[in-house]
Amino acid sequence: MTNRQLDARTLRGMGALEAKLHSDKRKGGHQVGWKLGFGSPTALANLKIDMPLVGYLLDHKQIANQDSIDISTWTKPVGEAEIAIYFGKDIPPDASVAQIMECISALGPAIEIADLDLAPTDPEPILAGDIFQRHYILGEKDTLRAGGSIEGLMAKVSLPDGSVSVIEDLQALTGEIPRILHHFAQVVEEFFGGVKAGQFVIVGSIVPPISVSGGESFSYSLGSYPTLKVHFFKRTK
Repeated sequence: MTNRQLDARTLRGMGALEAKLHSDKRKGGHQVGWKLGFGSPTALANLKIDMPLVGYLLDHKQIANQDSIDISTWTKPVGEAEIAIYFGKDIPPDASVAQIMECISALGPAIEIADLDLAPTDPEPILAGDIFQRHYILGEKDTLRAGGSIEGLMAKVSLPDGSVSVIEDLQALTGEIPRILHHFAQVVEEFFGGVKAGQFVIVGSIVPPISVSGGESFSYSLGSYPTLKVHFFKRTK
């Protein structure tokens, strides 16, 4: 992959994302993983891109299951139910899809919390802000799914309004996992030196982003893995 395969907006955004990561590292942040965003058919069409955007995750942004998040100063907080994919080996340069899948050591559920603090209409500012990333929760790692198979997995998301969404096609909104991982590996190799053993990626929400307010919560169950839940609050004046 070369830079010429990304449009000018995305290239500028990736340059800004690189600068942000360097700045975060200088401030003591430790980058441990990656994230994909805006990979649903609607998001791809709205942004006029072909594949999901790639961002990064820092260690101190991880929170514990059942934690509460203060959203008092946020613009538009949303939650996302995701699948986390863990890598037990470095992904080699120019890896094929098969080679990438062989590097997967486990998978499991994850929740991401984002704040849409600007209109998501242009990939450049979206990337410059690391795709609205604020926090994430990681669930149980299933090493029996080394190689990345999601066969037989279903999900259930209990929404803030009390309704429940059951998801049978986990790739309907993310794109096919082998395909988006190939794109992800190419982008990380091009801009950040490659995906390393011990890192992970959350591959995008399997449901539309969930708008949340203070006093609300939502939960997410993937297969038979322990349920993840997050609460939101606003400080009273």
